[in-house]
Amino acid sequence: MTRMVPKLIKCAVCDQQSEQMVLGSTSSFGAPDLDGRPPSLMRYTISCWVQRCPSCGYCAPQIAEPGVKTTEVMADAFYQTQLHNHSFPVLANSFLCAALIQQQQGQLADAGWSCVHAAWVCDDERNTIAAQHCRHKAIALLQQATDAGQQTHADPEHGALLLTDVLRRSGEFAAAAAYCQHMLAQPLSPLVQRMLAAQQALITRRDTSGYTIEEAIGETTYHTLLEQQKKEGERDA
Repeated sequence: MTRMVPKLIKCAVCDQQSEQMVLGSTSSFGAPDLDGRPPSLMRYTISCWVQRCPSCGYCAPQIAEPGVKTTEVMADAFYQTQLHNHSFPVLANSFLCAALIQQQQGQLADAGWSCVHAAWVCDDERNTIAAQHCRHKAIALLQQATDAGQQTHADPEHGALLLTDVLRRSGEFAAAAAYCQHMLAQPLSPLVQRMLAAQQALITRRDTSGYTIEEAIGETTYHTLLEQQKKEGERDA
């Protein structure tokens, strides 16, 4: 069950209160997408993942929390243009503006994820061009995060899956193929190996569509390998 509740929150930038939807609880059923997007019901809570102050335009996961150099970023014309860019859904603009602040604060992995979230919003609106733009921004930020030693995912293997999928879905097939081949040469879990092999097939077909893991490798294969991975984790613990 998903529960989203309205809550009055005071903006850390302008001190104005506004009503924001806050996620109380949720659950998920089914397999996530190849890029880690959760299945329903959690999938549809994305509007709670970023907040926007209607008074000053501050965008962040939590607008009650101040950030370093936030006001400087917000004063920049690029931020203001993105905030009101009609080429993107409003929610996507909020994520992209949050990414600008996170990037300035050195939170490159978080900024990359904000751009990925913006791409998901654009996907839902069937705005292919805007989604591709978001993914291109995500690629740069996720690669910068990796170079800076920041983890893009709690599980490094799944961080590799994320970047592979973002590259493929943005149409960067040569880069996606090269990165996928590089990762397959590393020691990986059987599940991740199978998912990357599925990515290779999609890259070869020049397919930029989104897929769940079950759709990509088969429902039976997914659950068999997932169960195997869980048992190995229990033994190692």
